[in-house]
Amino acid sequence: MKKIKIAMFSVLSVHAEPYISSLPLREDYEWVAISIEKENRRFVDLKTIPSYVKIYETPEELLDAHPDLDAVVLTDSNDMTYSQFKLCAERGIKNLLLMKIPSMNIEEYEEMQRIAKEKEIIIQIELELLKDQTVRHMKQLYDSGAIGKLLSINISNTTVCLPPELKPWVTDPKRSYGRVCELRKGDGRYRGGCLTDHPHPFYLSRFLADSEFESIYADVSENFRDGRIVEEGVFVIGKMKNGVSVSIDPSYSRHENKLPPISPPGPGWEGYPKRVETEIVLNGEKGSIFGDCFHSGVYHTGLPYNTFAVEYLGGRNHYTTILNAFYDSVLNRTVPYTTLDTHKNNIIALTACYESIYTGKKIIL
Repeated sequence: MKKIKIAMFSVLSVHAEPYISSLPLREDYEWVAISIEKENRRFVDLKTIPSYVKIYETPEELLDAHPDLDAVVLTDSNDMTYSQFKLCAERGIKNLLLMKIPSMNIEEYEEMQRIAKEKEIIIQIELELLKDQTVRHMKQLYDSGAIGKLLSINISNTTVCLPPELKPWVTDPKRSYGRVCELRKGDGRYRGGCLTDHPHPFYLSRFLADSEFESIYADVSENFRDGRIVEEGVFVIGKMKNGVSVSIDPSYSRHENKLPPISPPGPGWEGYPKRVETEIVLNGEKGSIFGDCFHSGVYHTGLPYNTFAVEYLGGRNHYTTILNAFYDSVLNRTVPYTTLDTHKNNIIALTACYESIYTGKKIIL
């Protein structure tokens, strides 16, 4: 089996830790290096990084030392993806795995598309739920005619909100959205919260309906937590071009217990009932299909101390799926199942939600 030389930039993405734990177990990848700025090393347990993986201060230093890399995973904050993508392109890296928001700036996004096409760079976007077995089974059931013509889709992607002490950029509008942009006049909050964090319902809607968004209307709630300046609660209704109605809740509406500074989330951190719930309902003329994309857990109430705990039993190893698909793309130069081109309409839909919140109007795409 050919091993692919791979590196990582940073540890700031919410999903950096799964790659840190997954890559050393792979026989098909040779994890060579990671760049972690000194000020960010407190956000990761360095003991979890194998001794054979070289740690550098910056991506530039890493690429200088390893010009023969096959691939790079960009796991920095959202605002860094564009510049790090261009750096990799200039250094001749031909395979990149990006996190779920490459850029919320459509001009930057289209420039990434142009460069990728010009330099023949294969880019896979980490949209893990497109390969989720529950989602795929729901699609198969619907395609088989089990519920007749599809009328509507309801998706909730509700989560806890990572504390600023652990991921300080997640609730920073500049670092999460890419620039400071007012949520709406007089609101006092900015773009870059739950909507920026949760593109999942939008690409799932497109996949399950086999259509694109025609119109979107969105509104926000008051925030659930003190001191946050980005949106935490959003509700979206939309219409697909084939007539399917869609309702989406991508909110940070799950409660979490407070953590000591720089303490990783663990059992007891969840308030109720899990860190992430992605629940989908397909409503058709003959019936409905219900799906839960993050089940398989043992739950304990934690009484009398109110430390609700979840122990996951597996069955949802999205990162194995992601790395398998990426390996195939790198080795065989095949087009990944998620690309800049296929993800673009999700970013356009997210932007339409923000425009709807700001204007109070329905947005026609």
